[in-house]
Amino acid sequence: MIENKNFIVKICGVNDQTEAQNIFRFNPTMIGLIFVPESPRFVEINTAREISGSAHAKGILVVGVFQNQNPVYVLEIIKTVSLDYVQLHGEEDMQYCSKMNIPVIKKIILSDSVEELKSTMSEYSGTVNYFLIDRPVQGQGETVDLKTVKELTEDYPVIIAGGLNKDNIEMTINGIGKNLRGVDTCSGVENKPGVKDLDLVQSFISNAGSSHELYKTQAQKMDDEDMLSHFKNDFYFPQDNIYMNGNSLGLLSKRSEHSLLEVIDSWKTKGINGWTQGDDPWFYMAEKLSKMIAPLVGALPEEIIVSSSASVNLHQLLATFFKPEKNRTKILTDSLAFPSDIYALKSHLILKGLNPEEHLKIVKSRDGNNIHEDDIIAAMTEDVSLILLPTVIYSTGQLLDYKKITAEARKRNITIGFDLCHSIGIIPHELHKEEMDFAFFCNYKYLNGGPGSAGGLFIHKKHFGSHPGLAGWFSSDKKVQFDMKHELVPAEDAGAYQIGTPHILSMAPLLGSLAIFEEAGIQNIHEKSMKLTGFLCDLIETELAGMGFSIGTPNNPYSRGGHIALIHEDAPRICKSLKLHGIIPDFRPPNIIRLAPSPLYVSFTDVFEVVKTIKEIMLEKDYKKFANRRELVA
Repeated sequence: MIENKNFIVKICGVNDQTEAQNIFRFNPTMIGLIFVPESPRFVEINTAREISGSAHAKGILVVGVFQNQNPVYVLEIIKTVSLDYVQLHGEEDMQYCSKMNIPVIKKIILSDSVEELKSTMSEYSGTVNYFLIDRPVQGQGETVDLKTVKELTEDYPVIIAGGLNKDNIEMTINGIGKNLRGVDTCSGVENKPGVKDLDLVQSFISNAGSSHELYKTQAQKMDDEDMLSHFKNDFYFPQDNIYMNGNSLGLLSKRSEHSLLEVIDSWKTKGINGWTQGDDPWFYMAEKLSKMIAPLVGALPEEIIVSSSASVNLHQLLATFFKPEKNRTKILTDSLAFPSDIYALKSHLILKGLNPEEHLKIVKSRDGNNIHEDDIIAAMTEDVSLILLPTVIYSTGQLLDYKKITAEARKRNITIGFDLCHSIGIIPHELHKEEMDFAFFCNYKYLNGGPGSAGGLFIHKKHFGSHPGLAGWFSSDKKVQFDMKHELVPAEDAGAYQIGTPHILSMAPLLGSLAIFEEAGIQNIHEKSMKLTGFLCDLIETELAGMGFSIGTPNNPYSRGGHIALIHEDAPRICKSLKLHGIIPDFRPPNIIRLAPSPLYVSFTDVFEVVKTIKEIMLEKDYKKFANRRELVA
C-alpha cells in the first residue's frame, strides 16, 4: 500500500520507452501510472513488459488502464505484465483484479449529485484503493468543482483529474483536504484532460508536502521491502561511516575475515602440507574460487581462473591474443578506458615493433562522459586485429552494450575482450553465451576480496588448447606439474593462463565473500543496484537542484553500472567535506564525485542521508574551507 504522504502522478498515453522517460523523471515517492493499453493508443505486450521492468527498477508503480479493449487481451496483459494497480472501467476489470489479487483505482465522474457519488464510492470502498475524480466531459478545460471534491474526499483517498493547469493547480491542491493522494497529468495527448505541463508536478510536490520527508519515508519503505538488507550485518564499517566507495574497494565481511583466518591457521598448523590438506587445499583454491565466480559472469567453471592481478592478467591475454598480421595491426579501444589498460595496450604494440600513435585506435567520447556503441562499431575496420573495452566505464558508470558490440566484432572476425573490473559482482554477464574471446577482472571492488586481492580472467572454451602467451609455473597441467620437465604441458582449461604460484593469502578472503554472493544471487543484487542508483539520481535531481551539479551517468537503469558520477566544479573539496561528515565517496579528475551504493551493505536510507549531507554541505558552504585539489591518493 502507498503511505499517506506518498503521491500519485498519472501519466497518460505512454506506449514506448522514449515516452516512458517522462515518467522516470519523477522520484519514487511520486507513484507513476503507466497507461498500458488505452484506445486509441495500443501497447504491444512485450513493450508493456519492458516499460514495466524499467519503472520497477526506478521504484515506480505500474498501473494498467484498459478502456474499450478486448477482454481476452486485457486478461493476457494482467497475466504477463507486472502490474501494481489497475484502473477500473468495468465489472470485468474488477473480476480480473480480484482473481489476480491486484489493487484497483476507480474513476468517478462529477456528473451526478454528491449523494449519488458518495453512494458509489461507499459501494466500492471495500475493494478500491483510490478514487480518480474527474469532471464531466463537457466541462473540458475547466477545473474540478472544489466544493464537491472536498465533500467527497473527507472519507476517501483521491487522485484529482480534469482541467488542471498552471493557473489553478495551486488553488486545487490547497483547496482539497488531507486525503489528496495525487494529480492527473498528460504525456503529449492533446485531447486528454489533466496538467499539460509535466513540470507543474514539481509545484504539486512543493505544495502537497515536504519532499525531504517524502523521500525519508520512501527510503524506509524500500528498506523494509529489501530482501537483501540482512547482508549489511555481515560487514564491518570504518568508524560507522556510510560507505559509498565499493566500486573502488569493497568492505571487509565477517565471512571473509573468518576464511582468511582459517587459511592463516592452516599455514600455522600444517606448514607446507597446507597445499594438499585441510578443507581448502591451497593447490586447488584457484579452481574452487573460479567455480564460485563463474555463475556471476555467465561462464563455464573451466573458463575462469582466479590468478595474479588485473593488469598482469591483461598482459597475459594480450600476449596470447594480439597477433598482428599483414593489414590487421591495430588495437581498438576507447578514450574513457582505465589508464592501466592503455599502458598495457601500448606496451604490447611496442613489443611488436608498432608505433602506438599509429596502431592504437581510440574511439572518442562525444560528451566526455559516455561512449556511443555505434561509434565503436563504426571503428571496426579491416585494419583492427583486437578490441579491448570496459563493460562499465570507470569514471561515469556507463554500462556498454557488450552483447551488441561482441556480436559485431564476431561478424568481422575481430578478437574482442573486456575489462570487467567495474561490472563483476554488480551486473549479471553472459560471457560464454555471447562468445566473448576473453575478459579479465579484479575481485576487490564489488566482490569485496580485499586490498590487493587476486584477480581473474576468462577464456572462452573455443580457445582451449592454444598456448599461453606468457607461460609460468602454474600454467602446467596439475597432473604433470611436479614431473619437473622443461617442456610445458599446459592445463586443458583457463588454468593454462596462470603464470606464477597462486597468492593464497590474497585469495582466502574471497572464499567468504563469494559465499555471500551465492546466497544473495547476482540477479537480486543487480535489481537492488538499479533501484539504489535510480533513487540516488532522483534525490540528486530534486534535492540538489540549482547547486551546480549534473549527473554523468546514463539515465536508463539498464545502461549504467553500480555507481553514479556526480559532476561539480568543486568536486575535490566536496569529497573532502563529505569524509569529515561520515560519508566515504571517491573523486576522479577532473570533476567527478563517484557514489557507489553497493547493494550488500548500503541501504536506501543511507542513500537518502548521503544526499541530505551533500545538500547541507552546499547550503552551509562547508566545502569552501578545503583546497579544491585531490589528495595524493584519490
